[in-house]
Amino acid sequence: MKKILIVGYGSIGKRHKENFETLKCDVALVSRRTIDIKQCYPSIKEGISNFNPDIVFICTETESHFKDLVQIQKSGFRKLILIEKPVFDDKPIEYKQFSDLNIRVTYNLRFNHLLLALKAELTSEKVISAVVYVGQYLPNWRKDVDYRKTYSAYAQKGGGVLLDLSHELDYCNWLFGKATGVFCQQGKWSSLEIDSVDTSSLLIQYENCKSAILHLNYIDRATQRFIVVNTDRATYKLDLISSTFCKDGVEIKIVHDLKDSYMRMSENILFDSANQLTTYAESIDVVNTIQQASVSNSEKAWKHL
Repeated sequence: MKKILIVGYGSIGKRHKENFETLKCDVALVSRRTIDIKQCYPSIKEGISNFNPDIVFICTETESHFKDLVQIQKSGFRKLILIEKPVFDDKPIEYKQFSDLNIRVTYNLRFNHLLLALKAELTSEKVISAVVYVGQYLPNWRKDVDYRKTYSAYAQKGGGVLLDLSHELDYCNWLFGKATGVFCQQGKWSSLEIDSVDTSSLLIQYENCKSAILHLNYIDRATQRFIVVNTDRATYKLDLISSTFCKDGVEIKIVHDLKDSYMRMSENILFDSANQLTTYAESIDVVNTIQQASVSNSEKAWKHL
């Protein structure tokens, strides 16, 4: 029986706990809060020392990830470490100090049936261009939660569309290869009561896609998430909200459920050594793109990556 230590018990920590327990794992928690759970520890050091986990899963707010990794490293733990996306809210100077650790970052859209189908199609095709869009009205994100009190509202806590919706940046790297350059225009332009970026438009060049346009926002009241890809042979459009996959205008339904993608990810972690998850190096590439996008926006200039 695998032993999983989950650090942080917010909504995403609860989701992972339920999934791993469904898969018959022994799950313990690290939380600053008092939780009525038998195996709950006040610190990472005590959790690792007393529980002796096979996997440590960081599910705290993004701003805490770096110090949590430092504590894990100091404990001497060298088994699998999972981190909820994004890995950091900025690329710290010391990020290379974790290169000896076995880290994976959990971008669950890599387990989305539509994106998996698209990736299979693209293996034998030359990609020319892509358009990626994701938008959802921030006040509607979390039921019964005041959006002004969430981390998304504050840049200092890791909020802002590029960090919050970095799934798109990760899956583009996964589909098209590493990003090689970026131009960005972004800002806090809506009337939302937040100080983080609510709208970001990027032009990105990838190793295997010379022109990709990405638009991410907190303001779309209709909630949309899609990708259009043009290759030498075909045009693909995937709608991740309606679960439709369209090739050259012919549409098919590919059933996808968000909960299923998380469960498939948990199964990959337990039974396939997390081999489909984002590597630490890949996660740093995502953060570097976000960082350089911000520089591009300030300087109004193309930035090489």
